[in-house]
Amino acid sequence: MDEKAIYNYCRNLGCCVACCLRYLGIKNSNAYANPTNFALKFQAEETLNKASEDAEKCTGKIIEGLSDAVNESQSEEIKIPDDISIENTQENNLNSSNTINELSNGLEVFGNGCSPPSKKLKLATCISCLGVLQEFTWQESINMVKEVLDKKGYACNTFACALSAPIATMLRERVITLQLTDEFPGYDHNSLTPLKEAWKWSFGTHLSRHIHKTLDSGAISPLLVTLNIDYDDDIQELEILKKVSPQLFEERSRQRRRFATEFTRRSVEQALETATLPSFRAAGDALSRVSSNAHCVSVICTHAPIYVCGRYVKLSRNLPQSPWVLDGKRVLPSSVQEIIFGPIAKFYNFSDVDCEGRLKFIAAGREDVDVRCLGDGRPFAIE
Repeated sequence: MDEKAIYNYCRNLGCCVACCLRYLGIKNSNAYANPTNFALKFQAEETLNKASEDAEKCTGKIIEGLSDAVNESQSEEIKIPDDISIENTQENNLNSSNTINELSNGLEVFGNGCSPPSKKLKLATCISCLGVLQEFTWQESINMVKEVLDKKGYACNTFACALSAPIATMLRERVITLQLTDEFPGYDHNSLTPLKEAWKWSFGTHLSRHIHKTLDSGAISPLLVTLNIDYDDDIQELEILKKVSPQLFEERSRQRRRFATEFTRRSVEQALETATLPSFRAAGDALSRVSSNAHCVSVICTHAPIYVCGRYVKLSRNLPQSPWVLDGKRVLPSSVQEIIFGPIAKFYNFSDVDCEGRLKFIAAGREDVDVRCLGDGRPFAIE
């Protein structure tokens, strides 16, 4: 398998660097943490040489122009009378040299023209991941995660992250893998690195530096950060599947009570399983250019429960284990559960509403209202 040819084929289609690595089957987490550097070995040599030559040529021209400008400025603006002697010439020359160096160190080379663009360059959105793996789309997601974590106040040094990606990415992945199989007969479409894995290794690593927590797996870290990402043209792009797999969606349309949503992940998976490249070509353009990138619409942060265990002794004969409510009215003013909840809620800064939704009382059996619980007490736990 010619990895360089596959990489450059994907780049020409409009895939981002990270997606090119995905289609190569790269499953090294470090590759997605810094995909641009990792992908250098897959780029065509003539492309690298041309970029290097252009950068060197452009930098040389600008530095030369800056030197001429500084010399011209000094000769025109600084006029020294004849009766004044110049001392410390070495220091003056040094300052001029430093000025040139400082200016040249701040240079940015813009293409072959060696001149900055008239307006900010708009980066192209990947036709495969819709921007999910592109760093220029991440800032909004990072801000949303930080806002939720600050509000929740979780005390945890690690985190795991999960992704709900647009369904249209599944369609685009299938079309690209079919094209790769057609172009490169030895290509194995099953080697594709899942989008969620590549996102975890790239975005998750980037996010960890902003929230000051270590990225870990969901099996180890109790804190899970889930991002829901939407794409505005999701449903519109999936319409092509009605032509690719008409029988499936006609059946779903007839059974609307059973299938409330027309396009689900499962239904799209079923349609793509039997889809072929000729069927996509006959149906239309499934790899249209992306007008806008996918964006984060919500962030959900959840923490595994904490258990506080102990034993309670009840000396009162007028105290239920849990709140006693009859016909919507309280029979007794308090309960064992509420008495134990009090200091725990204070410790965790829970409100009364939080206590109802976030605290759960678990006991090894129960006693009647008018029965005392003596001895070592009854085992209980608070979740």
